[in-house]
Amino acid sequence: MYDILIINGDVIDGTGKPRYKADLGIIGKKIVKIRDLKNSKAKKIIDAKDKIVCPGFIDIHSHSDFSILTNPFANSKILQGVTTEVVGNCGDSAFPIRERNREEIQELVQNKYGFSPSWEDYEEYVKLVSKKGCAVNILPLLGYNTLRSAIVGHEDIILSNEQKTLMKTIIEDYMKKGGIGISTGLIYSPGTFVGTEEIIEMCKVVAKHNGIYTTHIRGEDERIIKSILEANEIAEKAEISTQISHLKILEEENWHLIGDLIKILDEKISANKNISCDQYPYTASFKNLKAILPNWAKEGGDKKIIERLSDKESLIKIEKEIKINPDKIKVSFLSNEKFQNLIGKKLSRIADELKVTEFEAFSIILKADIKTKAIFINQSEEVIEKLMKKDYVMIGSDGYARNTQGILSNGANHPRDFGSFTRVLSNYVRERKIISLEKAIKKMTSLPAIKLNLQDRGTIEVNKISDIIIFDALEVKDKATFDSPKQYSKGVEEVIVNGKHVVEMGKINNILAGEVIRI
Repeated sequence: MYDILIINGDVIDGTGKPRYKADLGIIGKKIVKIRDLKNSKAKKIIDAKDKIVCPGFIDIHSHSDFSILTNPFANSKILQGVTTEVVGNCGDSAFPIRERNREEIQELVQNKYGFSPSWEDYEEYVKLVSKKGCAVNILPLLGYNTLRSAIVGHEDIILSNEQKTLMKTIIEDYMKKGGIGISTGLIYSPGTFVGTEEIIEMCKVVAKHNGIYTTHIRGEDERIIKSILEANEIAEKAEISTQISHLKILEEENWHLIGDLIKILDEKISANKNISCDQYPYTASFKNLKAILPNWAKEGGDKKIIERLSDKESLIKIEKEIKINPDKIKVSFLSNEKFQNLIGKKLSRIADELKVTEFEAFSIILKADIKTKAIFINQSEEVIEKLMKKDYVMIGSDGYARNTQGILSNGANHPRDFGSFTRVLSNYVRERKIISLEKAIKKMTSLPAIKLNLQDRGTIEVNKISDIIIFDALEVKDKATFDSPKQYSKGVEEVIVNGKHVVEMGKINNILAGEVIRI
């Protein structure tokens, strides 16, 4: 007898091959039979007639490191069909926590997620996540920005041999305990101060263990080509599998570079099989407002930034060096109670309400809360579509698991938290026919599984782990928008994680079937 039997479905197995009719028999965590099983017995039978049965989606670019501890049911992700999340991207991870970065991380986590970190290292973090349980599988990257800030803070310095050795030891220990790799965020402090050779040196430690390197590259605007070439150099010299995060081109004056970008990627990826990319399907990004400050203004961390924002000469210099489009920046999150009425408003409107210039509004907000996040409307649909057609580009949310109630519903947010994967299925597959359904599913399943060395996930095959979703291809849709971003997707009706039925008839069961995956 099977534990779960899925009958009458159209199977899209994640490989890119055409769909086919088949039934799936599941015992424990594994798919054990794929054939006509309609006369078989099972503890639970799911009729998937006129529905798509496919592997659970793997979010290769997620930031649910802390939110999974606040809400382990991962509502906004599981209802999109996400069964596995890669956290710790863009250089920021939940570990290591040391004296130099403890206060900074504790303040962020307390304000945004409602608790204080009780761990220091990878192993302690994994044990806590495992103890609390989670609805999705988690693969934690080691954020290099977090690691560097733990050892030398936010200083623009060249590492000493002693500091390098200490950081390599931490990376080595993490990899030996089952870690998947490291990430960088080269527009965020202290990543902005990290040279290419330093990254290569650290990546060589990861490469020894067949780990990966993911990178928020140094520039996604007019610097896009140069930044891609730097990522390629790291991949080649460190001989490491490299993932370019949330590939895009920022600002209208740079969109013409798409032809050059694709040419470079085609050439480099053809020559260096170690490189791939991911993207999210929206024309706006979401990041810390302080990210647009010049590098020199970020040195020393948040306290130093606030000092510079309060210094007249520094302010004049900052204003000359940064570009602000006030009609395309919308404040999304800040914790200062005095300015809660600014959330969801564009910088231009904030400036009018405060009766100040746009730059003054920018500096006032940052001083009120240096961790302010904003939505930047800065991308092109044409660029998104051209990149989505490329076989080496996967789908990642660049968001985190949220809820529509409680602390994870606070503040405005990017709709990608609730709709990235279903938006691809509805907008780019069904409505606009940019790519086929089979290709879209491959981008969300087997491609990231191969990248992550997940040999037992990512496709529907006998003896693979049963991370499986069932959805209505005609009804699946993202409902979250920029004006109303906290809306769960619809159409994903059944979700199975590690053989457990975590979503049934579109409703979340109180089952925490996920696990922290070690490689």
